[in-house]
Amino acid sequence: ELFEEQKKAEAVRTQAEAQAYAAKQKAEAIKAQGEADAEAIRAKGLAKTIEAVKETTGLDLTEVMKANTYDAKVNRNVNINGLDGASNKKSSNASEENQQ
Repeated sequence: ELFEEQKKAEAVRTQAEAQAYAAKQKAEAIKAQGEADAEAIRAKGLAKTIEAVKETTGLDLTEVMKANTYDAKVNRNVNINGLDGASNKKSSNASEENQQ
């Protein structure tokens, strides 16, 4: 009789532990979904902000963000637009200095 009582108590304890574990898993899933939703809201807000800045000032913040990437820091590829005459002047000045 004592043995049976111990087995019943152990079964109740095991069932309670299983229910507690299931509740914890459910809470973790709810938390993860909430965090994912918050990240999606932040991303949408950032996209709208970037677009508003681009429309207002002409500055594309995505290019600024790309400048902080590992690739941008390692690769030194620089493109400058709007300086068509500047590169010719520099090379012609260098040619004149070499001729003197």
